[in-house]
Amino acid sequence: MKKTVLTLNLLLISIFGYSQDLEVLTYEQANNYDDFVKIKKGKLKSYIAKDGTILKVGDTILLGQPSNDDKYYSSIELGDSMSKSTGGLGGFINDKSDDNSVYLPEKYQGQKATIVKMKHQHDGSKKKPIIVRIAIDPVHGAFGMNSKATIHNVDKTLERREIIHRSTPISRDYAIELLKSFKEEMDLGILSANEFEQRKMKLLKIINP
Repeated sequence: MKKTVLTLNLLLISIFGYSQDLEVLTYEQANNYDDFVKIKKGKLKSYIAKDGTILKVGDTILLGQPSNDDKYYSSIELGDSMSKSTGGLGGFINDKSDDNSVYLPEKYQGQKATIVKMKHQHDGSKKKPIIVRIAIDPVHGAFGMNSKATIHNVDKTLERREIIHRSTPISRDYAIELLKSFKEEMDLGILSANEFEQRKMKLLKIINP
């Protein structure tokens, strides 16, 4: 009987002790060996990215411009694939495969989405850094036949400006790009002159501090 109880306890530890839910994770912790070797995969409520962006479950993000010439997002996959893993060791799909059909197309650029789930996991073995990915739900409508999409490797996606968050620092070069883009939208009648001027004033504070 005692042996049976001990076996059961070990089984429960192996099942429930394999994950580790966190309130907050930082990029430094996710990439510092002394920290990440102690962290198990699990759910996450908040992540402080490499560029200082603070992402939380429930936050709204904006889909930026795809970084690839083929008009598909590099690491935003259609559907909720948070439970999927690749490579045999539980690694994430870090970047774009050759199959465009699984990735979010350019037509969703500018759409707002809500972070509904966030998870962290080692990028392969326990000796490799941690990657964070998130599931998003469009604020209006859906992503085609999919109600959700999954962002793999949040830091890479932020670096490529494929997603934008209100806490994302804007560089001078990116502010200039945005200003040019807003000017084109005004010329096309997408933005009113008043809307353009409001955005221009905010961006000029970054361009000419």
